Amino acid sequence: MLSNISQMRGTSQWGLTDRNGSVCPRYPHCMHKTDIRNAPTFGLVGDVYALLVTGEQSGGCFSLTHSIVPPGSGPPLHTHTRESETFTILEGVVTFFQGRLAPVDLGPGSVIHLEAQVPHRFANLSNRPARMLILTTPAGFERMIVEAGTPLPPGTTTPVEPTQADLARLRTACERAGIVLHV
Repeated sequence: MLSNISQMRGTSQWGLTDRNGSVCPRYPHCMHKTDIRNAPTFGLVGDVYALLVTGEQSGGCFSLTHSIVPPGSGPPLHTHTRESETFTILEGVVTFFQGRLAPVDLGPGSVIHLEAQVPHRFANLSNRPARMLILTTPAGFERMIVEAGTPLPPGTTTPVEPTQADLARLRTACERAGIVLHV
């Protein structure tokens, strides 16, 4: 098995190049590199979101976002109607609330997957900032961040307080993105 995997490296099965070294025919940008310090960054609902891989870069397959959730912060209860989310906690503790299930506290190295159509929210109930990666499949969630978020300089780690105008923009962007806010 291991030899088969090493033989596949560099082939179109990995979405990089074919056996002759030609660029993958599936998308014009099969390989994408992002430095989190230079990634497009936005403030949204009191959190900071850096777009590491967008749907445009992944051929619509997924988006990958780095999030900083300050103490006491997190989005309201919501449901993604189009995409599933996988969260990987990098630092701190994040509490996830899903439907009628008991809240789940997740720390560094923990992963939780939520399918589309599952009402949920998360919050940082600790006294330290939390960092996590959010993988959404298929892509699209990142467009809502761009539309509703407040642009911040790349590398920003401190959020901005949301205004009433920000919250109105969030509602409109969520409607367009198929995200139902339960507030």
